[in-house]
Amino acid sequence: MIGLTPAPTLVYRARQHVISLTALPVSLQAGGPIRPIDGYNVVEWTDGSLAYWAVSDLAAPELEKFAKIFRAGNAEP
Repeated sequence: MIGLTPAPTLVYRARQHVISLTALPVSLQAGGPIRPIDGYNVVEWTDGSLAYWAVSDLAAPELEKFAKIFRAGNAEP
């Protein structure tokens, strides 16, 4: 949960790295860009009424690639 809102999160593994993918209604989306924190990169996007965040210690280009593949409908990087 984030606050009092259920936050569905899928967890993927890419080699030795974990990727968490969380979805929330766009109305609950954080304002402003999210920056890397403590070595974790974040990729965010919206699709219809949902906002998504992919978070991992993967290098930023690899996490971007994961997000692109996920948005295309094939979450196997």
